[in-house]
Amino acid sequence: SEIDEEGQDKLAAKENERFNNRSKYGFSKFDIPLLFKLSQIDKPYGYIKTLASTDLYCMKEIFMRKGWMSSLEYHVYKTESYYVKDGILRVQFCLEKKVFCPVMVMAGQTIDLPRGMMHRRISVTDVTILEVSTKDSNADSHLVEEGGKFDGPIS
Repeated sequence: SEIDEEGQDKLAAKENERFNNRSKYGFSKFDIPLLFKLSQIDKPYGYIKTLASTDLYCMKEIFMRKGWMSSLEYHVYKTESYYVKDGILRVQFCLEKKVFCPVMVMAGQTIDLPRGMMHRRISVTDVTILEVSTKDSNADSHLVEEGGKFDGPIS
């Protein structure tokens, strides 16, 4: 059956009221999460895949083939935590000019990287890392040295 214009207006007002009022749980239609399109950046050592990115946090999957190192970098604002999903990762912290403190991170372990700490990743084996961090910004990634094939002792 056809609804006249007044009936359509009443129906639309009812629908709007239903959606605009918060539910008993305190949510509205504007609180429904949006799907996030995954993005992947291919690197010489593997890839970095962004799994989630908001104004508050970011989550990435990083895959590195054995024998590669990432750039030496630091972040003024960003803090990071790595979870090694599989493989073995060596994280090098730069304490002062060319003085490195290596930390081995095995599958199933995590490591926190405080903001301001200069660091790089070295893949002892093929390694998959889940990185969770505060908001990600290219402007806050300060590169000190380029990465590449690692020619030193890996273990």
